[in-house]
Amino acid sequence: MNGLPINYTGDLIIGDDFLGEYYVHMGFQQPYTYENVKELKFEKGKLIEVKDHSLKMK
Repeated sequence: MNGLPINYTGDLIIGDDFLGEYYVHMGFQQPYTYENVKELKFEKGKLIEVKDHSLKMK
């Protein structure tokens, strides 16, 4: 079911390269716990903007 369109409008924050010293057991990992953090902005299912917040998270 890959590639199905989703009529979503809003932002998603995604992270990569988790920094293990910030691990919270059974909890939600905050954006600053990742080395690479991006904010993806969607309008009616289409990606319209990408912001890199990695420097702010350091």
